[in-house]
Amino acid sequence: MHYHAPFPAVFFSRNTKGSAESIWYKALIWCVVVYCICDTIAVVFRGAQGAEARAILWLANTLYVTAPIFMIVCWGRYTNLRTSFAYQFPAWTKTFNKILLVIAFATMLLALSTPFTGFAFTLDEQNIYHRQPGIYMVLAVVFIILIYITIRMMVVSKKGETLEVRRIAKILAWFAAPCLLFPILQMGAYGSTMSQVGFTFGIFIIHLGGQQAQISKDALTGINNRQEYEKMADRLMAGSGGKLLVAIADVNKFKAINDTYGHAEGDRALQSVAKILAQTCGKCHDACKLALFRYGGDEFIMLSTDFQEETAEQVLRKALGQTQDEWNAKSSAKYDISLSLGIAQGSYSGEEDFKALVAAADVDMYRVKKLLTT
Repeated sequence: MHYHAPFPAVFFSRNTKGSAESIWYKALIWCVVVYCICDTIAVVFRGAQGAEARAILWLANTLYVTAPIFMIVCWGRYTNLRTSFAYQFPAWTKTFNKILLVIAFATMLLALSTPFTGFAFTLDEQNIYHRQPGIYMVLAVVFIILIYITIRMMVVSKKGETLEVRRIAKILAWFAAPCLLFPILQMGAYGSTMSQVGFTFGIFIIHLGGQQAQISKDALTGINNRQEYEKMADRLMAGSGGKLLVAIADVNKFKAINDTYGHAEGDRALQSVAKILAQTCGKCHDACKLALFRYGGDEFIMLSTDFQEETAEQVLRKALGQTQDEWNAKSSAKYDISLSLGIAQGSYSGEEDFKALVAAADVDMYRVKKLLTT
């Protein structure tokens, strides 16, 4: 199920979606660039005399007050494409999102009309900029939508279906902090460039977060790598303890795939396994919220500290079986994907208990493998 972000969702294939994400992210960056350039021009030409200077000031200031609205539109689309699969918001938000979109574009048109209507600002005979009430409407719309998107990202960062998307949502939520603070400060100090700093810093946060997210991914499968597993394991072992579910999945007869079809096909098989397991995690999200990692070779491990003890194992095994069958039915490969899944759950209060549960899941995985391959 897809949730509805502040601007209507467009559904893409995996590759097209990635391309669309890039387009909206680049558009966001260009909006910030235009905003910064216009802000600088407005300060440099403030009070300059002549028709040319006046025309430049009208254009620069008009784009300056309009750009933040378009930034928020780009931001809404980008956050939607990055997290739209991760959490289903209540149905009423769909209507609310459309209302916000209409308000955003109506405000954008009003801001663009400023040279003719004086909506957001005016220029006096000395070419000095004077704010008009409309500028506060622009800021209110930008802030409301920005805060709304941020709240959504905070919800996804807590309730998203996968560890990866929860991490992405947390990074995206941080974009709002400098984008809200610095423009507010600049309102009281016209002539400064604090807004430029705020929006630029927001983009910088996303960029650093994106780089960190890339480091945490397994290069072949795109899911969380062994290093991320170790980090999560260390956090859990150092914590106060609680309940834990460990699931280990291993590809049956993977060596035969490599030997028969070559290592390139073996790599494609592992990519398919990662997708099957990611879809499985999504299907059983209500019963157990799982973090998925590539453990090593053809082994994958899933951890959960938020699960229903009575039903989680049954739901997880059923979800994997269904997803595996659906994948094989649609696949054009000359072989079927078959996984052995070992599960262990219980309480832990430190490193010894944690490792015992991992070992128990490993033993259970080999038990299942023996049943499936003999």
